[in-house]
Amino acid sequence: MRLLLYLTAMTLLLSVRTERPVLAQNVAQENGKRAAAKSADDEGALLQRQGTEESLRKAILKYEEALSLWRSGEDQAGEAETLTRAAEAYNSLGARQKALDYYQRAVPLWKALSSSKGLAKALYGVGVVTCALGAHHQAHDYLNQSLHLYRSVGDKGGEAATLEAVGYTYFALGEPQNALEYYRRAFPLLRDLGDQEGQASILNNIAGVFRVFGESQQALSYYEQALSLQRPAGERLVTARALTNIGSLYFRLGAAQLALDYYGQALPLQRKAGDLAGQAITLTNIGAARLSLGDSRQAIECLNQALLLAEKAQSPSPKAQALNIISVALYRQGERRKALESLHHALKLWREIGERQGEFVALIHLGRIYRELSEQQLAHAQLELALQLSIAIGDRGGEATALADLARVERDLGNLIKAKTASKRRLI
Repeated sequence: MRLLLYLTAMTLLLSVRTERPVLAQNVAQENGKRAAAKSADDEGALLQRQGTEESLRKAILKYEEALSLWRSGEDQAGEAETLTRAAEAYNSLGARQKALDYYQRAVPLWKALSSSKGLAKALYGVGVVTCALGAHHQAHDYLNQSLHLYRSVGDKGGEAATLEAVGYTYFALGEPQNALEYYRRAFPLLRDLGDQEGQASILNNIAGVFRVFGESQQALSYYEQALSLQRPAGERLVTARALTNIGSLYFRLGAAQLALDYYGQALPLQRKAGDLAGQAITLTNIGAARLSLGDSRQAIECLNQALLLAEKAQSPSPKAQALNIISVALYRQGERRKALESLHHALKLWREIGERQGEFVALIHLGRIYRELSEQQLAHAQLELALQLSIAIGDRGGEATALADLARVERDLGNLIKAKTASKRRLI
């Protein structure tokens, strides 16, 4: 019996001595994984801040390395943070679906951690990407959740960014007055924080609203204010956006060559930043300007590049814009039926994403082409839809355009009284 007790005691003693080194070894391994994960995440963040396409892709590789280590160590906080950063990098590259997936994977982790700030950031990301994918009403819901959380933790920067994003959803839904209200609520928060990039972004958006209102000089003033804030700060994307918007405004005022000068300044910045959707928009604008100057060959080349980039970026709005202008190029080549196909494709996209200004432009062009093909009833149907849409979104300039086109169709149909009524309404 004594021998048995002795052996039992020795066995227990040896097991304790054996477990201690194993436990210490496990702790050391976990600490090593955590340190390696943090190092990879930090390297990814540094690469991401460089903002080029190459650096963003390298950042994502580092984030994937960190995620693997966080998961093996069951570190939810590290995993949530890295998922959110990786989502931002994917979104900067225009990989919307991938960004959405990573943001959505981060949301339950932030909830489990009871982190209001982390959850607010992830929900903001979901909202912004969902909006870019065209689901504006759904985006609105996510952004309102984010706004509430940012306010609850007193994060003024997050609150301002979310107010701006909510404003953009209103703008995309054809409610420019509501958009303007949210932009104006965001601006003083950014001014108090000294955030020049954020202020420039808001000024760009306000300018866009005044463009819809038909107040070109006011819009130009806001665009130039945005540009003056951004150039000293060296922020490529917002600077490029301001340059593109100024160019677009000059194009609408009939100064196509001046517009091209601004587009030419914007495009290299977007390329350096890896902004595929931005490049698609600028190339579409260059295509439109080239067309207006009679350079069809270069215009079509730019438009085809724009279409490919928009598809690669998984961004329906730039794709629809490119299709709109491609239809103009086809029309000028006498390919009216092909132009109609392109416009119907664009119209479908505009409706899917709820961008009513783009839908209006497509309807006007459809009406005009159908009229030239002597299909007056179809022309009338498209133009009537365009008229109702312009009234709904408060676009007075668009309303006048639709009424003028409707008056021509009514005359074609022999409805002189209706034609006069439409003309008189246009002049009011």
